[in-house]
This record gives sequence, structure tokens and C-alpha cells, in this order.
Amino acid sequence: MADKKTMKKIETPEEVQTKVHLLRQNIITKAQEIVYIVMPSKIIELSDLYQNTQTFQMELENLHKTADDHLSLENISKKRKTNERGDSVDFSTIPSNKVVVEMLSILKKHILDLIENINCIKIWIQLNIPKIEDGNNFGVSIQEEAVGELARAEETAHTVIENMSKYYIARAKLVSRAIKYPAIDDYRLSVSELDEKQFINLKLAMVDTRNNYAILHDMILKNIEKIHT
Repeated sequence: MADKKTMKKIETPEEVQTKVHLLRQNIITKAQEIVYIVMPSKIIELSDLYQNTQTFQMELENLHKTADDHLSLENISKKRKTNERGDSVDFSTIPSNKVVVEMLSILKKHILDLIENINCIKIWIQLNIPKIEDGNNFGVSIQEEAVGELARAEETAHTVIENMSKYYIARAKLVSRAIKYPAIDDYRLSVSELDEKQFINLKLAMVDTRNNYAILHDMILKNIEKIHT
């Protein structure tokens, strides 16, 4: 075993240290901008978006209108007869629910912004965690709790994104069955029920996204001295 006294000390090159320090400073600057500017703006923006956007305030009966028209027994039967004659049939004329697609597009952007903002703040707090020492680590426990809350909000956001693709897959299967079995009302009704469920979930997700910003912003400001420690 080599003598510790004779072991060569390995040091990080000065150029690398400078770049790492610059990266750290950029993270700190961006995180503070998110906390003091972006998060309050997002709270207001999402509240206005939910309350004043027609899509998020639409009545359920209007939600189903387009989808029900395309999945009507008469329309599906015409397509099936055309197919039986051997002609080429384009089933792409049965579109997604336009209202739900618009809501998904709006919400997805804000969810991705939330994930990015949370990730930056988490790194900032973790970089502020001091050297682990014996004694009073109360400040460190607050920092770790803050990181935990941020991680939980981030996990919720990822779940929303994941459920978006699941909705499209589930709807495609139901629409395919509605086309294959046009006389079975339950398949067509199940498409409407799925759209309604997604519509409600997206409205709740928009509110939850706004609330997550509000809760996280409040938590950080209340503990800003300990987070900066």
C-alpha cells in the first residue's frame, strides 16, 4: 500500500475550475430570476388562462359535438360501404377532439416550463447546502425538505405529460372499435366519455400547475434565508 505522504495530490485545472464556477453563477442567477420574477408571473398567467380562455371554460355538451358527428352511425356506415366496394378509404377524416388537443397543447408548454424551472431551483438549493458537520444542521434539513417538495411537484408534472400520450393511444383504440362495430353504441359513447374525462383532468392539471407555482414560491420565500445558507 502506497505511503500517504508520497501520494501525489490531484488538483482540478484552473481553467476547468473557472468554467465550473461560471456555470454555478449562471445557475444561481437563473434560479433567483425564476423565484422572484418567473414564478409570480406564471401564477398570474395561469390564473388568467384558466379563467378567461374559452377552451378551459367550455361546456361539456360542446366538447362532444365534433367527435360525435364524425363517429355517427351514418358516417361510419358510409365509410364501411365504400371499403366493401374495394375502394381506398381514408379513415384519417376522423380527427382527434379539437378542444382536448388545444388544451393539451396549451398545458404541455406550461408543464414543460414548470419542470425546467423546478430543476433549476433544485440544483440551486443543492449547491447551497453547506459542508456536513456535527452540530446544528437545522438549515440543511430545511433545504432538503424544500428539495423534496420540488421533486414531488416535478414528479406530478411528469405524470401529466405521460398521461397525455396514454390518452391518444386509448382514444385511437376506442375509435378503431367504433369504426369496426358501428352498431354498438357503447364504443362510440366510450370515446365521448374518454374525451370528457381528459377534459376534466386537463382543467384540474392547469389549476394544479398554477397551485404548484404558488405553493413552491411561498415555501421558498418563507425559507429564503435558510436556503441561501
